[in-house]
Amino acid sequence: MGGKERLERRERLSLLECLRVRYEVSSSVTVRMHKGEVSLWTGGGTWYENLYTANVRKVIVMGLAPLGCAPYYQWMYHSKHGRCTENINDMIMEFNYAMRYVVDELDQELMNTSIIFCDAFEASMNIIKNHGDYGFNVTANACCGLGKYRGWITCLTP
Repeated sequence: MGGKERLERRERLSLLECLRVRYEVSSSVTVRMHKGEVSLWTGGGTWYENLYTANVRKVIVMGLAPLGCAPYYQWMYHSKHGRCTENINDMIMEFNYAMRYVVDELDQELMNTSIIFCDAFEASMNIIKNHGDYGFNVTANACCGLGKYRGWITCLTP
């Protein structure tokens, strides 16, 4: 791989969907996730208020990646031809959608802050769907492990 190709690949990886993107929440969609629920999921307490009090003004909140594409779940749910497990990914997309809404709400509510949602799901799916552009040959199998897709028993050595 030449230097130019390597640089282009590095640029693609660094410019994934982690850019600040504003999503419009449709008025016909009911979002059932509120800041209080988010704080319960993150171990209790109002994490965003604690960060704000500590003068943290720039925060990146990571969304969940497509776990349904992980070799373990492909093995566990008997994936055909290395396809992602859709019911798992559907739940993750719902969670990420609601989290994105909460992050946008917090960003507007807290003065002088920049709270960004990084959509790890979309970024990962882009790599899975266009794996050749990122230098990958295989996306369904783990690099090591046992079982179908090497997902039954994960890597035994570091």
